[in-house]
Amino acid sequence: MSAHSGVWHSTSARDKLRISVNWLKGQRKETRLLRYPTRHLPWLQASDGYLWYSRGSAIHCSVIHPNGCIVRPALHVLEGHADDVCHFVHIDSHIVSGGRDGSICVWSATTGQPQLHINNSHTSEVNCISSSGSAIFSGSRDSTVKTWSFHSGKLLNTLHLEDRVWSIAANPNGTSFACGTAGINSLFPLRVWDVETGSLLAALGGTHRKGAGVLDIRYESPYTLLSCGYDSCIRMFDTRINKCVMELADPNDSVVYCIATDGRYGVLSGTARHALVHLWDRRLRHSVQMYYVSGCNSPVYSIVAEPSWMYVALDMSITILNFSCY
Repeated sequence: MSAHSGVWHSTSARDKLRISVNWLKGQRKETRLLRYPTRHLPWLQASDGYLWYSRGSAIHCSVIHPNGCIVRPALHVLEGHADDVCHFVHIDSHIVSGGRDGSICVWSATTGQPQLHINNSHTSEVNCISSSGSAIFSGSRDSTVKTWSFHSGKLLNTLHLEDRVWSIAANPNGTSFACGTAGINSLFPLRVWDVETGSLLAALGGTHRKGAGVLDIRYESPYTLLSCGYDSCIRMFDTRINKCVMELADPNDSVVYCIATDGRYGVLSGTARHALVHLWDRRLRHSVQMYYVSGCNSPVYSIVAEPSWMYVALDMSITILNFSCY
C-alpha cells in the first residue's frame, strides 16, 4: 500500500479518517475496470500514477485517474512473449517479466520500448521474477533459480532446487533474494540466497506441513519479509534470527495467493475462493474485514492497494474498490 502522489497528500484529515473508517466497515464503491472473455492469471503493479496489468502475452500500462479509475486506451502495450505472462515487476524505470514460453523480457517503463529479451531462460515456464536493478532473478517450474545480468542478459548463476519455484523477491538492499518453492521435497520452502556468491543465507519454514508451498513474498525491510501460500497462513520472518515472528491464519482455511502491506500494521491477503480479500491488523493478529469482490468465485491473483482504493485482479476481470465514497 503506497500513497498515490498528489491525491492522498492533499486529502484533509477529516477525509482521511472517513476513508480509514470505510476500510474497516467495508463501505466502498466497486467498479469493474476490465472484463476478459477468457480466464487469465493477471498480475498487477502500480507506480507513479500508472497501473500495469498483464493480459495474456502482453502487459498494459494505463494512466490512473484521480478517482482511481484508469484512462483508456492503454498508454503502452508491452509485447514480446509468445505465451502468457506469468509474473512481472516494476523496478526503477523498467518492467521485467517472465512468461510461460520460458523467456524473460525487459522494457523501458517510460517509453514502452524493449530493452532485453532472453529466450529459453528456463526449460519450463518462468513462474516468478524479481530484480535488484543490477541483476534479474527468475524462478521456474523446472526447479531452478537463475541470476542474470540486468544489462547484458548474461547468466550469472543457477541454483538447482528440489521443488518447483513459485515465488521470488529481491531484498531492498540488493545483496540477497528470497525464493519460495512447492514445499514437497524440501524441508524448507522459503530460503534466502546471497546474490554475489549464491550461498544459502537462511532456510525458513521448516515447520510448514508438506506441500505448503510459498506463493508470494514481500520484503518490508532488508531483515523482514512476509510470505503466504498453500497452508492458509501469512507469516513474517526476521532473517536476523531466522525465525517466524508473526503468523496470521486464514479464518476460512483458504489458500492465500497474494499479499500486500503498508509496511506498518495493515496487511491485505487474496484467497483462492470466492474472490475474497481479507484486511488484517497485525497488532490484533486477526482479520478485521472481508471484501467479496464482483460476486464471483475466482481466486484473487494480485492486489495493489492505495490509501483510498484497492485494485483486485481476478481470473476474468480487474476491479477497483474505492473507499473514498460517502
